Amino acid sequence: MRYLKSFKIFERFNDRSLDYPTAEWNIIYSPDKFDDNLTNTQDSAVAYWEETKEQLYLSPEDRISIPYDKVLYTTQEGVDKNIVDNMSDEEYDEGDIVLVKDKEDRLWVLNGHHRLCRDRSNKKDSLVYLIDEDGVDFINRIIYGEGDEDY
Repeated sequence: MRYLKSFKIFERFNDRSLDYPTAEWNIIYSPDKFDDNLTNTQDSAVAYWEETKEQLYLSPEDRISIPYDKVLYTTQEGVDKNIVDNMSDEEYDEGDIVLVKDKEDRLWVLNGHHRLCRDRSNKKDSLVYLIDEDGVDFINRIIYGEGDEDY
């Protein structure tokens, strides 16, 4: 039943237009600054998040609070403002907000852009999963098998 409910939510949002810039919420679109070393982490956070959470032993207690006015970065050009404005609490709770820190200490939004923008529209801090350097290394080596030639 949960799968069907999630699918209906996805289906409703599938034809969305991501043309509303996120800069209004201090989320800077800057794909040219995104570290190539984080590509696998981004893929894991979007396509395989439940499995990645399990592999990293993450639970809701591991989330941290990020202030609503903290500058963040993204490779996603925009969001659908209609989704941000009309997302129900149930839809919000269906997913997570996932960030990663790069070598320059910038925080990148990997997943949960609409949830994050909803929080920021309401001037509310967000509970997020922050994948640290060890998590990035684990994802690259163990999940994607990169870097094994070093051993």
